[in-house]
Amino acid sequence: MLCVNCYAHELNEVPVENYVYNECGLFNVVLRDMTVRACPFCDCRHVAVPNELALKDTIARELSVKMGRLTGSEVDYLFRYTGYHEIDIAEMIDRKASTVKGWRHGNIRMTEDDEMRFRLVMLQRFKIKGCNVVAATMSRKKPSVMYFRMNAKREWIRLLARQD
Repeated sequence: MLCVNCYAHELNEVPVENYVYNECGLFNVVLRDMTVRACPFCDCRHVAVPNELALKDTIARELSVKMGRLTGSEVDYLFRYTGYHEIDIAEMIDRKASTVKGWRHGNIRMTEDDEMRFRLVMLQRFKIKGCNVVAATMSRKKPSVMYFRMNAKREWIRLLARQD
């Protein structure tokens, strides 16, 4: 396969590497043990993410139940993944569409009550049961890197702690 950046050289395979998955719009998602193809001429790196739709679903589910407050980019990711519009969410949680739009774009910070309502909508959307939304939202845990790896069944799983 030729490099899509320079079309000059054949790509070399680098067997195992951590890959920061910026393509999803979040900068704290790392994929473990990915095969990376690198161009020896322009140093461009290419990664083919297997079963990308399942990965995006796993990320959205993990964001819905994560401990600590949601960031603006995480709220935006959930909107984009679920396909909900600001008006839809505003009606579901009894808020103005302009307020919800502000959350999505990071201009307005969600109150804890609003975040709990938003998370409940996401939990219902993903059919997740047994999550303590109050504890997750009230947690003072700071945003951290989320590591994902594909298991033996070719399903994406979140690693709870960094494993080297």
